[in-house]
Amino acid sequence: RHDALLRLEARVLLSVARQEAGALLEELYEIRRRKLGENHQETLYTLHNMADLQSLQGHYEEAERLHRRSIEIIRLNFAEESPNLALALTNLANALAAQQDYEGAESALREAVPVLRKNTGPDSPEVAERDGGSPPPGGPGSIHDFASDVARVVTAE
Repeated sequence: RHDALLRLEARVLLSVARQEAGALLEELYEIRRRKLGENHQETLYTLHNMADLQSLQGHYEEAERLHRRSIEIIRLNFAEESPNLALALTNLANALAAQQDYEGAESALREAVPVLRKNTGPDSPEVAERDGGSPPPGGPGSIHDFASDVARVVTAE
């Protein structure tokens, strides 16, 4: 049954217009929340997709709200070193940077780096070049690039 939901979610994300996808993702989220519980991995996955869709649509405040909810669920139910936490924090950073909240974005990224270290090791080039988790110098583009780098490494595992 979960495989059918996953296939449905994939079809929604790949073939339906963004507005329709949003409504269907919300419906899928409610189904998973009721059947599996809000803290289940599949429900969390759908919440991540809802937040990503909001970002794609330029609704960064709503994306931020959904990413913060994801982070809350991850922290309550999964290990603090979960790759999902690093990914959610970098997604939050992207939503904050899109709203020009660069301090908030940097803070989220600083939280993501130790989690990334635990998952990739301190000698990983992706972590080591960050010099203790500091984002690279530069303007807002650097923050976004750093978030993308962290997200790419976490999702590659």
